[in-house]
Amino acid sequence: PQGPAWAAILKYIHQNLAIFNDNDLPLLVGLLEDWSQGVHFWLYPYPEGCEDVATIAFELLKKTKNWSLKDFQKDLLKIIAKIPNASSDQFEELVERAINDGRKDSAAEEMSELLLRHLDANATCRDFPELIIKLANAKWIVKANPDELARLYPYGRYELVDVFGLDHHIDFDFFPPSAYHGPFLFILRTHPKAGLDFIIQLLNHCVSCYANPYGIKDYLERPWKITLELPNGLKAEQWCSDRLWCLYRSSSVGPHVLQSALMALESWLLELCQQNSAIVDRILIDLLTRSNNVAVTSVVASVAIAHPILTGQAAISLLKCPVFFELDRIRMMRDYSPSSKFLKDWPIINAEHGIYNEERTNADALKHRKLNLENLAITLQLSSFQNQVQEILDHYYEILPQINLQTNEDRIWRIALHRMDLRHYDIVKIERQGYLQ
Repeated sequence: PQGPAWAAILKYIHQNLAIFNDNDLPLLVGLLEDWSQGVHFWLYPYPEGCEDVATIAFELLKKTKNWSLKDFQKDLLKIIAKIPNASSDQFEELVERAINDGRKDSAAEEMSELLLRHLDANATCRDFPELIIKLANAKWIVKANPDELARLYPYGRYELVDVFGLDHHIDFDFFPPSAYHGPFLFILRTHPKAGLDFIIQLLNHCVSCYANPYGIKDYLERPWKITLELPNGLKAEQWCSDRLWCLYRSSSVGPHVLQSALMALESWLLELCQQNSAIVDRILIDLLTRSNNVAVTSVVASVAIAHPILTGQAAISLLKCPVFFELDRIRMMRDYSPSSKFLKDWPIINAEHGIYNEERTNADALKHRKLNLENLAITLQLSSFQNQVQEILDHYYEILPQINLQTNEDRIWRIALHRMDLRHYDIVKIERQGYLQ
């Protein structure tokens, strides 16, 4: 079929679906796949004939319960995921089955994997953001008390994801971590508020479990609390550790699903900055206000370093917490050997892994990876924020102990303050080989 003939033949098949048998299944699935190539996320989200395609696909799905037809089941589900609103009732019912009892329903479980683990979730994120967030929470978050955890893992065979309050097997689903892995970036692009709420709530829950991990802390360090001063005069308490700060760069050990969520958040915020959006600063301050952890704060720091003027007030808040300088130096040093450098030599299992690795390679090559919060302080002193930054530096000078009482840490911090303070720099002219510099 070509052009308007598609809608006609699909309606004909829909009206006469009863005359087809199991032997016709490959031909029908192939026809629907050919039609689905014309679906475009923005330009043609629901081409003519989409209702007939959805009805045919759901009817054929009933015939794929046989194990030998599982491959066709996945193909049909991919077609349905491209046009979820074409038969919204059946689609929502399928996802609800995945939420309530997916492991006993192969079609529902397969749809759950497509929407949460693969690149087939963009249309669902656009049309049903609340539904996919509900599915993610049901599949990822473990609602277990200490007694239940002890019963599930009686010999202490805990994984890192258990400490973060996530499903025991979820880490296998999200390797390699990437901004494209999972539904996070798709939701942020189409429904920013819902996406931000989703990521903040997920990180807040997981870090709360990590900070108070039901006694599962024999082999894992505990985070500590820091207080962050916000532009509106309020203070926010956040759980802090270098593990959390470096999570978005995948340079510390943590659940891959959380790394992917933070990578998606950073990627989306950098996209907003490239559009020179005036709301970036407000979004960053909102993130700092609502987050209970520095995993999200480190993403704010990354965006502020990349675009200091756009993120002025949020950037000033970051400079008021001295521990962030040390954490970001650790992150910067680890960024000299990013994860993509190791993954590029690994065999690519499938095309999706190649996409994830390429996204990380591009992200690792961004110029601001080799900068840290000290560079942010210097850059802001060349703008209208000069006085605010220098007031912060003066405060740090004042609270330093006397020189004869300073420890090595105090001396290192004093040197860092000297590097950041432009008042200690002199502008001189140097003539070299006939050039004035």
